[in-house]
Formats: sequence, C-alpha cells, structure tokens
Amino acid sequence: MSSSNALSCTDAKTLEELVSCIVSHFGPFVPPSVAERSDFRTVARALFNGSCDTIPLPSTLGGIFSIRSFTDRDTSKTYCVLMEVKDADGDTKADRGLGAIIVNNAPKRELNIAIAHPIDDWKTEEQGIGVFKGTDSRTFFLAGARRYVGIPSACEPDDAHSSSDAAHNTAMMFFAATQELNDWYGSRSWNQLQFHGMGTGACPGVNAYMTNGKNTTPASGDVILTLKANMLKHHPAWVVTVPNDSPSCTLSATTNVQGRYLNGVSVDTVCTAPASTYSQKFISIEQAPGFRLASDWVAAIKDTWPSM
Repeated sequence: MSSSNALSCTDAKTLEELVSCIVSHFGPFVPPSVAERSDFRTVARALFNGSCDTIPLPSTLGGIFSIRSFTDRDTSKTYCVLMEVKDADGDTKADRGLGAIIVNNAPKRELNIAIAHPIDDWKTEEQGIGVFKGTDSRTFFLAGARRYVGIPSACEPDDAHSSSDAAHNTAMMFFAATQELNDWYGSRSWNQLQFHGMGTGACPGVNAYMTNGKNTTPASGDVILTLKANMLKHHPAWVVTVPNDSPSCTLSATTNVQGRYLNGVSVDTVCTAPASTYSQKFISIEQAPGFRLASDWVAAIKDTWPSM
C-alpha cells in the first residue's frame, strides 16, 4: 500500500468516522515552512470558494495532503476534505502533523468549528465534528498533532506550550487556515467556535466557561451571552459562565493566538501582545468532562445562529 493510501481513511463513511480515522494516525509534529503555510492558504481559499476535486496541490504540498469530496452516509451531504496523507516510513502515522480542513459549501450557518487540542482535550474532536455536522456549519478545522509532541513553541516559549499546540503557535496550518478564512469573509459576519476541555479541578462548580478571548464581562447584546442563555434554556441544571460570573474561572483564552488575531492583534505581535478589545468573532468554550457531547450543544447553537 502506498504511503498516501495508508492514511486516506477510505473506509470512513461518516464525518465522525473520518475524523476518528484522522486522529488515529497522529504522530510527530514537524513545523511547516513559510512557503508551505502560504501555499496552504491558497489551497484553503480555493476550498472556501467552492472548488474541491479539481484543486491542484502546489509542489510544496503535493504528496503531503490530499483533497477529495466526501459524502456522509447519514445525511447524503457532500463535503470537501483537505487532509494529510503522507506516511513515508510506513508506520501508519502522519509524518508532519499538519491537520485537516473540512468544508461545507452549502451551509446554514457561517460558523467555523475549530478543535485545537484533539485527544488531549478529551472527546473534543468527536464533539467538534458532531457540532459541525449537526449545525450545518461552513468549516471545520482540526489540528494535526497532540499538543505536547513538538519542541518548545517559539511563539509562546514556556513550559506549558510546545510547537504542536495549535492554540499557542502561529507557525502551523491551523493558524494559517484561520487567517485565510478571516480574509475570505472580509466584512461579512462569522464566528469561530473553539471547543476545549478543562481538567476536573480547573474551575470548580463550572460546567462550561465561554469567553471572547478576553477576561472582561461581555457587553449587553453580545452573541456569547445569547449562546449562554440558549445553553441554559436547553440545560437549566448546567452551570454555564462567562468572565466575571460566579463561580469564577481563569481559563479566558487570553493567550490563544487565534483569539488574539481575530480580536485585532497584528500577526507580527500576536505571539506576545494581548488583545485590547474583542470582535465577537472568536468564542473559546472550556468544558468539564461529561459536558462535551455534540448533542448537548447543537440545539443551542442553532438557536443562537438561526439558519440563513
């Protein structure tokens, strides 16, 4: 079997099976070059514009990624998938850890469902693809490696963050895809929902904590407050909080590079400078174990962002 076929997940019949297969092939993380990230953005733009099987891969990405249409057995809906397939040493693990994009070009919601810490934030990759599918959102981003397998991050160089941590490194495809999607939307409204999992004792008494990437009280009318209200409507026994609610939580995603970027921090300073304000584009959702089922979130998200 060729290296590309080994990781192509051709047996997957649903989006959930596809993502499970992709994650099962996680291995190392090798940072992409500037040229590879630039070419990845060009390919991503073509996906966002509605192309799929006819998109040519540039030489920098050829053999590393594949692009194909994928029809989900459950819904009969067709998506476009850009995923890493290279396994040169035949160990059934992706060689680079560069991730995947799935695009729905006939969506009902202009949402990007983003999973920065698959496996390590337990169940979030399953939750994320379920939310993407269940809400009929436009795009799904999946980081390509576990968060601790890379060398220390040059972007946020401390003991907590490695180069494979998609929430804390700009030199990776996950960040490049967010840049390109933001440029693609331009002045049009959209949101990135980034689902995370917090440890059992991280925020005592809190089931889900949502922020805009700022540790400030959301202004009246902000969409994050609408999402909170809708979650409590569907789950009145849950404790869902935002900054400065009680019980308190400190996991406000203030160092998340996607959050900083979407909140207006320049690419040149996003690794070091916190956001001074927020745009509402970015929503980080931290969840306790047991509160990460897609089925628990789909109805509230649909209520918050009505169908187009």
